[in-house]
Order: sequence, then structure tokens, then C-alpha cells
Amino acid sequence: MGKVDFAGLIWKSKATRSEVASDLSSVERCLNIPISKSFNEDALRLSTNKFFVKSAHDALRYDNRGTTGVSKSLEIIRGYYYAIKPGTGHLLMNFNVATSAFFRPILVNQFLDDGSTFDDRDTRMNILSKLRVHIEPTHKEERFAKLGARIKTITSMGEGRYQNIENLWFHKKLRNADGTPQMENGQQKEAEDRTYVIDHLKEGKSRSILRDIAIDPVV
Repeated sequence: MGKVDFAGLIWKSKATRSEVASDLSSVERCLNIPISKSFNEDALRLSTNKFFVKSAHDALRYDNRGTTGVSKSLEIIRGYYYAIKPGTGHLLMNFNVATSAFFRPILVNQFLDDGSTFDDRDTRMNILSKLRVHIEPTHKEERFAKLGARIKTITSMGEGRYQNIENLWFHKKLRNADGTPQMENGQQKEAEDRTYVIDHLKEGKSRSILRDIAIDPVV
């Protein structure tokens, strides 16, 4: 958005009196931009200056009530975070190694069956409700094949007879020939027969988008 005062940052690193009170944080951010952009696809960027190396992953072991093993749901990935700051006489890059746990790329039902990493099923369900899932559709519609369209956020869990999407149904709202709602006693009339969600999806453009989620209780 304009010229950047790199010279001022260098003078500040040399303890020049005129730059002692200068706020050059915007210059520091600008220096971080080309460094961040230089990383290839092997680096996973989680924040402005925090990166994890995809190939630097390892199994995460658990110890659950005396039983040890390798987690099916989690793994650890090593990475780093950095920041450019003016030092004494030089510009410095503060570099720190980081290690964090990530969810492994497994099916949702495999996560729910993993009682070793998280022994309580309610805990697994609560964790799942905060995650995003990647859907592999079988249809060939281009708009659903894009990466953004295949990433969905789980918002609720089905219970009882609503465990599978094949069992979900609703009553269609009725409309007149001109498209206006059919009203009765101040409410829109509904069809008497049930419409199953899976059939409704087959009829519309959203065909097959939800059939390939490999999980029982997620709607």
C-alpha cells in the first residue's frame, strides 16, 4: 500500500537515537511476507508465522489405564515459528521449533470407534462436533468437486432412528401453481407422504453429496 521504511528498521537495529521510539512493526510484517510466501506445499501454514512440515510426522503413543499403543486418531507433526526483529547491530530472525498433535486423515466412523485415544464415546462425539470433514462425492458435478465444496463442518449428531441418512425424512411444504405457499390456519400446508432426504437429494442438483460420509450417527 506504499513505501516501506526498511532503512528505519536497520537504523533502529544500530541503536540510532532518532529511531528509538519508532514503531516499525509494519516493516517487520512486510519482511515476514516474502519469507512466508517462499515456502512450498510441503509446509502447512497455521498462522502468519507458524508452519508445520507435512513430511515431519510421527505416531502418537497413548497410555490408557496401563494399556499402551499407537493412536489411530492422532499423530504429531514437527514445525516451527519465526519472527523478524531488530537486534543489536543486525536484523534477527527468532526461530523456534514446535511440535503439535493433529488429527490423522481417517474416516469419521474410524474416529468414533477409537476407544483407545479417547475412551469415552461422549468425548469423541463432542470433539467431532467441532471438526471439519472432507467428503468424497461420487457424482461428477464440477461445482461439488472443488476442494471448498468438499470440506464441511459437522454441526449436529443424529440419535435414535435418525442414525443413517437413509432414514431421514421430512414433509414437503406445499405450494400453489404460481409458487406461493398453500396456507391453512395461518400455516403452510405440508404433504401427507414422507419425503426421504436421500431421494430428495437424488432428484435435485445436490445428488450424492451426502451419501459418501462414512459414519453412522452423523447427519
